[in-house]
Amino acid sequence: MSRTARIALGFLGLLVMGVLLLPPFLPDPLQIDPGDVAAGPSPSHWLGTDELGRDLLARLLVGARTTLAIATLAALISSGGGALLGLWAGYQGGHFDRAVLRLLDLVSAVPRLPLMLLLASTSTGSPFLRVAVAMAAFAWISEARIARAQTRVVLSEDYLSAARQLGYSPLRIAMRHVLPNLSGPLSVAATLSLGELILYETVLSFLGLGIPPPAPSWGAMLAQGISGLSRAPLLVVAPGALIFLTIAAIQRVGDELALALDPRTRNR
Repeated sequence: MSRTARIALGFLGLLVMGVLLLPPFLPDPLQIDPGDVAAGPSPSHWLGTDELGRDLLARLLVGARTTLAIATLAALISSGGGALLGLWAGYQGGHFDRAVLRLLDLVSAVPRLPLMLLLASTSTGSPFLRVAVAMAAFAWISEARIARAQTRVVLSEDYLSAARQLGYSPLRIAMRHVLPNLSGPLSVAATLSLGELILYETVLSFLGLGIPPPAPSWGAMLAQGISGLSRAPLLVVAPGALIFLTIAAIQRVGDELALALDPRTRNR
């Protein structure tokens, strides 16, 4: 593993540990203190307070939990759905495969973000699920393409031709022989997709379509901090830096995972 990948993995590990372990030892992220508004770092508030006197570090960590949880759920939904659709299209072939390819081309041709905004603003139900489903509904294209292409490659192997001749059911062949060969490429695709979904969640929250206040999320914190940027720049810099570093770290880990799973470089 390269040095930059180790640094990225270490940063993500520290972030997850901070999200899980630190909040109980910090002030309540929802507690308003009118006498300590937009204050700088202090022993009681390590990164200072926001425009309502709420602890900035506590809100960053709880906001990270919200953003990462929504993006992870969306990645699981989109990766699972895209993988199954691509696997079945690649296995079936024929008219169904061509129909799926046309669907992939159609969804790829339209911009994702406006459709996510439309779906998130018009759907009802739990805000957490609403945002996750809105993002997942248009983020499964890469996984479906990868699963279909890899399925076609795997099905060309001689041992699968033998499995068909032995009368194995399509479900058994797909689940026991094809799907395990897709786990590596799909893991890379899902990891890279996670960074993109974090950015989408941030945009939705920034525009007021994410988790409603006063619950913190990184995008909402950016939107709220802009009004006080001149007197308290940390309100924008802190969530912005975390968003950038988290996405960059995930992308770097995904690239390293792709190299590790590439048979051309695995034995070097």
